[in-house]
Amino acid sequence: TTTIAGFGSLLWQPFDRFSLEVGTRLTSHSTFGEHLTYSFNPLWSPLSNIDLFVNVSSGFRAPSLYQLYSEYGTLSLSPETSINTEVGVSIYSNAYGTMARIVAYQRDIENAIEFVTDKNFISSYQNVGSEFNRGIEMEVESFVGKSLQMAANVTYQEGHRLQNGRKQNTAIRRPNMIGGLRMLWRPSPRWTLTSSAKYIGSSEKG
Repeated sequence: TTTIAGFGSLLWQPFDRFSLEVGTRLTSHSTFGEHLTYSFNPLWSPLSNIDLFVNVSSGFRAPSLYQLYSEYGTLSLSPETSINTEVGVSIYSNAYGTMARIVAYQRDIENAIEFVTDKNFISSYQNVGSEFNRGIEMEVESFVGKSLQMAANVTYQEGHRLQNGRKQNTAIRRPNMIGGLRMLWRPSPRWTLTSSAKYIGSSEKG
């Protein structure tokens, strides 16, 4: 299998508080042909401490050699393609070294590849239809004094899959709720102590 790809991007800043990045990538796969993907990323700062941003991009992922040729492989697999959209805002406070960010996203995948076990307990990789996932992410970082930094993040996501007209919750693969806390303390220039905790919601077997 041979893959050849080329990519490029253009960054344009017509105003001090507005910029636009546009990118594209052409992938030539010896089995699955040519695929063109893109990204479109405008950013606007209405105030010096606020950034509003949007990201719209497409994706292409060919099946791996293992998914094609292993004992569980399926030679008739089609590559995954996706459309991804993000909208968010970042707020900064120089006085306290604080940053807060909130991002909403949506990801639509066609020809999603999944490891499937049928009723006869025969397992293989299969294209399982279309997947639609959306969520919201929130993140806060701040300094407490000059040597202590605190950070917290939480993500809520939900989604479903459509296969042969049947709707299925994709939370069996991706928990609905994920969160974390992190503390970083620098008692001296030579020492850094960190502590972190992470929460991952429940995920069920398929």
